Amino acid sequence: MPPPETTDRVINPLFSNSLKSSAKLKFWHCFLLFATLYSCRQSSSVINGLHQSETDTLKLGHYKNEVYPRIESLAKTGYIITRMGKDITSLLMSKLNPEDSSFSHCGVISFEHDSAFVYHCIGGEWNPDQKMKREWLFHFLHPADSKRTGLFDLKIPDSTKMAMIHQVRRWHREGLQFDMDFNLQTNDKMYCTEMVAKALQFASGNKELITPLTIDSVKFIPVDRIIQRKNSKEILRMEY
Repeated sequence: MPPPETTDRVINPLFSNSLKSSAKLKFWHCFLLFATLYSCRQSSSVINGLHQSETDTLKLGHYKNEVYPRIESLAKTGYIITRMGKDITSLLMSKLNPEDSSFSHCGVISFEHDSAFVYHCIGGEWNPDQKMKREWLFHFLHPADSKRTGLFDLKIPDSTKMAMIHQVRRWHREGLQFDMDFNLQTNDKMYCTEMVAKALQFASGNKELITPLTIDSVKFIPVDRIIQRKNSKEILRMEY
């Protein structure tokens, strides 16, 4: 747990801690609700997937032949890739973005043996071991689960990008776990935006590059704090 905040006012410590605990519990109870809703959605998705509609087939063809080739042609190692999922959890998570609610998840692109991969941290029953994923970009953006994507260049030196990639590869080898507590104070577990932000901070040596959002005294890094940092450049944004 993070150390208690200091204040010039004289406040009953027990009362202060109670307020903080109450705020955190309220915030994380919402996330538990989101997770429950998401689990329900996953079950119905599998059933619906057995009866793929003609529209779904057309969308997949459009993705394979037009959307993905364009994204891959513009992507580079060290770029940030974002997506917006189709489930209720993604919608709710996107609403935590104070300025741009277009995306709910993000990762770091790395080209390896001429193929584009995404390193990202994600939880859920479809990632049962909760370990950081190295996923083919094609699968990361697949239209079965995603409807929008964005590609962003953080506009940092190439040496910093490579240092960031080395760091995320190291975390992947070590089996970095997903942080269900969304706690920025720990480094043994991380959620998606936390991993990207800390990889950038470790690579650059500057811990002030990404400013967390504070919700009821809980510090959290939404997607738009990553992609809208100073000097970042939007390369592409697509609906599909």
